[in-house]
Amino acid sequence: MYTEERLQIEGYDSRPVPNLFFGQEEGTTRLAVLLPGYAYTADMPLLYYTTTLFLENGYDLLQVQYNYQRQAAFRVPVDEASRQWLLADVRAAVTQALAQGAYESVVVVGRSLGTLAMGDLLETGGLPATTRRVWQSPLFKDQRLSEQICRHRPRSLFITGTADAHYQSPLREQVREAVPREWLVLPDARHDLEIAGSIPRTLAVMEEVICATARFTGCAGCD
Repeated sequence: MYTEERLQIEGYDSRPVPNLFFGQEEGTTRLAVLLPGYAYTADMPLLYYTTTLFLENGYDLLQVQYNYQRQAAFRVPVDEASRQWLLADVRAAVTQALAQGAYESVVVVGRSLGTLAMGDLLETGGLPATTRRVWQSPLFKDQRLSEQICRHRPRSLFITGTADAHYQSPLREQVREAVPREWLVLPDARHDLEIAGSIPRTLAVMEEVICATARFTGCAGCD
């Protein structure tokens, strides 16, 4: 079993960073951090089941629940000021999450907007060198992100769909050449990793994503 609490996290401009921290009652040496998308929150299907996967496998888990949609100054697509805002919030969240225990295994899962923060974290540090990174719908059209990934070549699982405009970016091929493993490319999946007009195929994609994440991180539940 696990407990739920809100951590006191001070981010950009000394503002609180919304979050929910799940802690294993018996203690653990494993931590997962979830960085949602701008509109795809931690409560939506893929991230809900990602959360469940890690909790059932004995991880502590921090959901960063930023509410940029309610902040008029936050721009999407992100400008430089918004990117620094995002990075400040995520760095503060990661620091606070790591302080909750003596973790030997760390996983960061980022989705869409969250992948920009993951790229910037590669530059600024703050995570163990052994951290595994799961990139859901990474923003390959962002040149800085693609360059960061190619430069640092992190231990990664990339999950993307062929109907996602970011998949079509030529920068995606550069990333794949630099980090050839692991990739899950989903035919016809959009940026939200759903299949237009087909609920059954969308559910099958969801299963693929969760099981690929389980295999990559050594979690049980998809045997």
